[in-house]
Amino acid sequence: MGRLAGKIALVTGAGNGIGRGCAERFAAEGALVLAVDREAAALAGLPDGCRPFACDLLDEAGPAAVGAMRAIKHALDPKNIMNPGKIFAF
Repeated sequence: MGRLAGKIALVTGAGNGIGRGCAERFAAEGALVLAVDREAAALAGLPDGCRPFACDLLDEAGPAAVGAMRAIKHALDPKNIMNPGKIFAF
């Protein structure tokens, strides 16, 4: 078991760069990762333990964003959600 076994992580920008590295590392450490990126193709190949959500979280009217927000709301303690692009309120 990894250090993050039983934990849930929300990673935005999980399709590439630092976001992808974080998603991969958190999954390797046992976390369930909600991996969000605007580009569905960028989320391909993420490891087991990652649940990809292709959507633009700033587009609150988009159905994919609504589905991702519902999943996040039920999976995480809303007080712990921080994102430099937007603050989410449930």
